[in-house]
Amino acid sequence: MSQIKGKLQVKENKGKKSVMLILPTKKGGESSHPIPEKAKSFKDIDASDGLEVDVERDEKNNIIKVSIPGKEYNQNKNTHAGNDQKPQDTNKLSQSNPSLIGFPFHNPYTFIPFTKKSERHKPTLQTADEIDADRFTGIIELKITTQSPLLISQFISEEEKIIHNNPNCSDKQKEEKIKNIGHKTFKALTIGDDVIVPATSVRGALRYLLTVVTGGLLTVVDEEMVLCQGRDLPMDVDPAHSRNPKAKPCCLAKVIKPGNSRKSGKIQVGTTVIVPAKDIKNCYRQNLPRPEDKQWKIKYLWANYDGTRVISVSENQDATHTWQIKLSGKPVNTKGVKKEGLFLANGEEIDLPVEFWQVYSNCNRHGARPELKKDDLIWLELKDHNVSVPRTENDIVSIQWARWGRKGTRLTEILNNEVLPPDYQKNNDGNVATVTDMFGIVPVSKNNSKFPAFAGRVRPDNLVFLDKKKNLTPMYPLAVLASPHPGCLPFYRAGSPQTLNQQDPLRGYKIYRTSKHTLPDDKEAPWKFENQGVYEDSGKVKDGKTTMVNFSAELLNPDVTGTVRLSVRSLSMKELSLLILVCDNNTWRLGGGKPLGLGQCKVEVKKILDEFGNEFAKDNPKLPVLDNETLKRFNIWKKTQEPVELLRYPRAAIKNQNKTTRGGLSWFQKFASPKRNGNGLQSIFIEKEEFSGQILPPFNEDGDDVLFGYDTVLDDNDRENIGQQKSYRHKLEQFDPNKHITGQEKSGGFQGQNQEIRKKAKENR
Repeated sequence: MSQIKGKLQVKENKGKKSVMLILPTKKGGESSHPIPEKAKSFKDIDASDGLEVDVERDEKNNIIKVSIPGKEYNQNKNTHAGNDQKPQDTNKLSQSNPSLIGFPFHNPYTFIPFTKKSERHKPTLQTADEIDADRFTGIIELKITTQSPLLISQFISEEEKIIHNNPNCSDKQKEEKIKNIGHKTFKALTIGDDVIVPATSVRGALRYLLTVVTGGLLTVVDEEMVLCQGRDLPMDVDPAHSRNPKAKPCCLAKVIKPGNSRKSGKIQVGTTVIVPAKDIKNCYRQNLPRPEDKQWKIKYLWANYDGTRVISVSENQDATHTWQIKLSGKPVNTKGVKKEGLFLANGEEIDLPVEFWQVYSNCNRHGARPELKKDDLIWLELKDHNVSVPRTENDIVSIQWARWGRKGTRLTEILNNEVLPPDYQKNNDGNVATVTDMFGIVPVSKNNSKFPAFAGRVRPDNLVFLDKKKNLTPMYPLAVLASPHPGCLPFYRAGSPQTLNQQDPLRGYKIYRTSKHTLPDDKEAPWKFENQGVYEDSGKVKDGKTTMVNFSAELLNPDVTGTVRLSVRSLSMKELSLLILVCDNNTWRLGGGKPLGLGQCKVEVKKILDEFGNEFAKDNPKLPVLDNETLKRFNIWKKTQEPVELLRYPRAAIKNQNKTTRGGLSWFQKFASPKRNGNGLQSIFIEKEEFSGQILPPFNEDGDDVLFGYDTVLDDNDRENIGQQKSYRHKLEQFDPNKHITGQEKSGGFQGQNQEIRKKAKENR
């Protein structure tokens, strides 16, 4: 650690003061440096241009403290500029007074924690009842009554049917026409006048419910999934002199042949340099064509670079403009010195195997560039600081779209071994959990000798709503279904707002909530497009019958009754007791649209018959009393299915001088944004009071596990400085189209994935 003298450079613009640090250089000159927020030990009011200050630097020459002699000041002592107060305990940052944020709502899903230890035993043979007379084989007949609308659609849209049935179209023409279908409509799945829920859907719902109640193994795990939120991999072309001590070495490369999770690809390497973005803009003399989120085609520029600076910029490559420019996104800090990359190909190419492209795809499913294209410039994370240009794949760690890359954590690495499917378990011993034993298993690996495939002993029939086609609603546009994003730290990880990070465990089994507003004519129903739709640039909701990101469907009305039979074989009395527990006077979730409150059904046991046709009583004394942990988890499940008042995806509106951006992304940007260093969530200031970022509250049986700020308007034009932070001056108000639409608004855009994108990603995997 060293101490030197420096001086302040103070500038004022429109009444706002900016302060930089001037330090002497080794050659006798001076250089300007930004002052890290944590290193600032003086008040802005005491700063003046040319004022001498004491500067402390660590072993890596990072600035760790800047103070004015005789006026040392700890910025953590105050929350409001000019007020000396006691240091604030960040663990007590408010969610203690959420009424100041206001507008509470329930997220579409919550979680029931994973089990710490699940019971395991050897798989049971289907014929076990032939040697064990205490096992039960027979039929359980269930009565199912819809409590909210039920979405069970046919597997192909009406528009696709018309195209497929057109004899004048070739297969290629049909494929092209299907791609260009706009809004799709789906009829309910029926046989004659009966509405049908397929046996596979019933089986999946029952198996998952039993898994939650028993704390059993997950049925399916995407072994390729990498959980990412934001960018957690800093890189630098010259990491030895980087301001970020964690920066990894990197260089640029060009995609010659893009690969994916099934095939390898090819890149071209060369020389990489970093230049100030302002130099490029000064030469280009117009707004730089920075890539936008999920932009299909990127516009690249070419530079004439003399080895020290950019002389000119062109939109075309020629003999003079040989360096290709890699522009990043819009700068977050407009006052900072943003830098961009230049790339000069050297003609050498490297074949990159499937693994590199596969990892990229999994890390960027929700990123700005989920799929790489030919001629894209990409960043390569390098293994060795001393290698500036890779020669083989062995010199490369990963491929990245941005210089702040994505590393994340593999799902299989963060899941508890107690809930991993048998294929992924460590120290595999061939034992299975109760639910796996009841429903069977098909191993991922064909060579898994410890877990050969074995059939399930619980098999549902189709659920039939007899003669209930007349109870279907007319075709109605449904709200947009957002794509699950398990990388979302505030909602999927268990931790505190102050310390939340990628190392925190997953919360548990995902459980969908339900709404009090379920009737077809209920204006507040969460499944209606007008309540959770997509917005025009004016801020109004679009016509839900024309957009591509949602679809219209027939729904089965509430209070309609059907029946289903479960064929069971060789069940132990404990297994039968479990089935009766979850099947009698309980709630199931069936069909699609569960995040919209659809598919809540009441289930009751009508009759239990053994293999000889004899009736078996639900309270038969042979049935054992289940353990307390199972009963406790079952009661939590029942509580989660109690209807809530406002069931909505998070949504807010951010207003600045140019427009109002409205959507789910706006809510997460303001109320649940992770810090750049990866530890904790950003605070928000309202009425000069500091609130920590919001995590999804753990499920609370009292029903107060709510989030805040639904459809809140956050006015970036109406705020004032509080130290180095920003504060919204007034209490917040809820978005009102009649008040807040001025013609200068812009939709936050669709933040999920439509059917085609999901289908393509699935094919690539």
